[in-house]
Amino acid sequence: MWIKELPKNYSELASFCFNNVFLWQFGNVFVMDNHMAALWGWSQACDPKKKYNFMHIDRHYDMLECFKNEDLEPIRHNPKISFEEFSQLKRDDGEFQVFRWDDYIMAGYVLYPDWFHTNIFLTCQEGDIGKSWGHKPMKIREENPLFMEWCIEQYIVSQVSIWMDLVGTISSCLG
Repeated sequence: MWIKELPKNYSELASFCFNNVFLWQFGNVFVMDNHMAALWGWSQACDPKKKYNFMHIDRHYDMLECFKNEDLEPIRHNPKISFEEFSQLKRDDGEFQVFRWDDYIMAGYVLYPDWFHTNIFLTCQEGDIGKSWGHKPMKIREENPLFMEWCIEQYIVSQVSIWMDLVGTISSCLG
């Protein structure tokens, strides 16, 4: 389902920091041209009280902090805000949008810290990290992108192990 439909002239458009050219959703899968839409997708698909493991695969960290807690209040009060409203939210100075292509991870962490239980970053170690507007720093484990396959395999193995433990527990309960 299109959240923001792909325009016919999409190849002539660019997303840059703030613009979203398209956003498409199928279940809990979101396809977008601008990272900032990821936080909106997470807020639609994830349980605010559940813990998740987070893996970020990108050239950059995308962890810029260029917002104040007050800037996040509209999301805190209404996590199911429409994408159009989300993408138009302004900082308290009224001049800049709250969400950009390089701050959505930290904004998500401030809004929903449980979502970022284990954080693995496979990046080229470019971009901002550790610059603070007074927010609690996010703990991350950095891995070399060359180890991406291993990291993904470990994640899958841990999920299979949890599933097998659950199946074993259910089987033993049933006799």
